[in-house]
Amino acid sequence: MGIVLASVALGLFLGDIIILVLQDSYFYRIDEKLDSIWILLSDIYSHSDANTSGAIMSANFQALSENWAVWREGQESIRKQNGIISTIGGIGFMAGSLMIIAGKYVEAKRN
Repeated sequence: MGIVLASVALGLFLGDIIILVLQDSYFYRIDEKLDSIWILLSDIYSHSDANTSGAIMSANFQALSENWAVWREGQESIRKQNGIISTIGGIGFMAGSLMIIAGKYVEAKRN
């Protein structure tokens, strides 16, 4: 019974935490990309004739371009960790369930 409980707890707590970390990394990367787009649009607008405020914005396009392509960095290890924890939890759940079923079967044969 303890193995089943431990595997369920592993899946519920650690598995969910790893999924949340993965989602947070996605959201962070999306925020970075939106910020980059905003910076570039501000730069374009500030140098256009439509800008009547006189404010000028300058963007470092090379730095923004270098940061743009690495959006999956570090996420593969998080996926592997999630897969390992899910596998361990599944094996533990199955082993614990089989132990419970075997125990009930042996107990029924004794009676």
